[in-house]
Amino acid sequence: MKPDRVATATATMATLQGVLDRLAAETSLSASRRRDLRSAVTCFAKFQDKPAEAIPLDLAAIRGALRVIGVTEALPSFRAQVMAQSWIYILLAIFVPYLYLYNFCASLLGRRLRWRGIEYELISPEQTRVLSNR
Repeated sequence: MKPDRVATATATMATLQGVLDRLAAETSLSASRRRDLRSAVTCFAKFQDKPAEAIPLDLAAIRGALRVIGVTEALPSFRAQVMAQSWIYILLAIFVPYLYLYNFCASLLGRRLRWRGIEYELISPEQTRVLSNR
């Protein structure tokens, strides 16, 4: 009887440092393109006041953080107010892909929809039946 072999996997979180490492190893990009991408990643890390290895590679949260950075740069007089509410832009951005997934699944499974208080039934790609008016 063969001994049971249990594979142990160590889960490592993807971070911006991994992006920097992949950029350094990438040979298909020109040197100037690699430099520009590396600069963008390191600048984002500096804006976050964290090292690249401490920032998780969550693109939705990064997009939200970039929005906050853009607004604070464009409207410096409102920086304190924006920063007080900035957590919501970063946190809610994480859930947006799941909302899209839910809407996609709902559209696959159902033919009825409600829009502006009116309920419709999709009969075919060319036909729609109005079920109820407000």
